[in-house]
Amino acid sequence: MDPATASALGWLERASLPVQDLRDPRAIRVALGALAVRLDGRPAAANTIARKRAVFHSALAYAAELGLLPSNPLDQVGWKGPAANAAVNPVTVASPAQVRAILAEVDRLRPELTAFFACLYYAALRPEEAVPLRSRDLVLPARGWGEVILTRACPRTGSAWTSTVSPTKRAVSSTAPMARSGSSRSHQSWPRCCTGT
Repeated sequence: MDPATASALGWLERASLPVQDLRDPRAIRVALGALAVRLDGRPAAANTIARKRAVFHSALAYAAELGLLPSNPLDQVGWKGPAANAAVNPVTVASPAQVRAILAEVDRLRPELTAFFACLYYAALRPEEAVPLRSRDLVLPARGWGEVILTRACPRTGSAWTSTVSPTKRAVSSTAPMARSGSSRSHQSWPRCCTGT
């Protein structure tokens, strides 16, 4: 073990509570309160708090699995973090002209990615939804509204995106009628690049 790692592990051992102390709901509330602030003391973003709480929950679940705790103490604490702000700042959203310029540059540099980025913007897909999308998943009439049928997702980043496919949370049964919300998305004026694979 190198000195830096040994030093970090030593600090963690000195600064950490014994696992048994986490049986006390007050200790859990202190930890949740710490997750809700940034290092500078300002409130953390709702999405950041939710992500950190999920990691904390998993760590406590693992301790319970190992028998170090009788159950996950986080499940016994009625604590809710702040709700995420649903408002979108228009300044942070690309305009149609900016998106056309971005897509033109993508088409020049990496034409195989043009449809991917076009679907993120025009169909409001998440990257993990756009990666497994194929032309058979699109209903694109010559004019008017089209549909994207979401049945798969690639929730991992990096090279795993191309090999790991799981059913999307919004997947529909092959026998179910196509809905216009949740399982499919409808948009007008689909760009030509979205008709490829």
